[in-house]
Amino acid sequence: MESMLHNVSEQQKLSQDAVNIINIKCHDLKYRISQISKIENVREQREYIESVKGAVSIYDNIFQTGNEALDLVLTEKSLLCNEYNIKMSCMVDGTILEFIHSTDVYALFGNLMDNAIESVMKETDEEKRIISIRVSRRNQGSFIHMEN
Repeated sequence: MESMLHNVSEQQKLSQDAVNIINIKCHDLKYRISQISKIENVREQREYIESVKGAVSIYDNIFQTGNEALDLVLTEKSLLCNEYNIKMSCMVDGTILEFIHSTDVYALFGNLMDNAIESVMKETDEEKRIISIRVSRRNQGSFIHMEN
């Protein structure tokens, strides 16, 4: 029971971290947009707009796999991956996991992602910080494959 409570506490902390990342990005974006009209040089303005587009890319991290619990985990963890310059590749059909209770999906993939993130963070070469996830059907079963 203590272990379960600890795990729930850890998941809540990670969720809060993800929300904090979004809040910081949105605040930064609001400031950046307000500055665009103040830039007179066209080239500088274009460069600035490109940097704003990069900040908006946070919304590319929202997953829609067909499984709400999995979407939540992947979205949270992809935000963390962006923060730590980790490339994350997903080919996931979340509907395959509908036979698993949502709390178990959250726990399983949360643990897998936490372990993968922890592992790739040790890599000094940021180009090698890569996590790949695949969830698919194989024969009569479900196939989950993760690499880091």
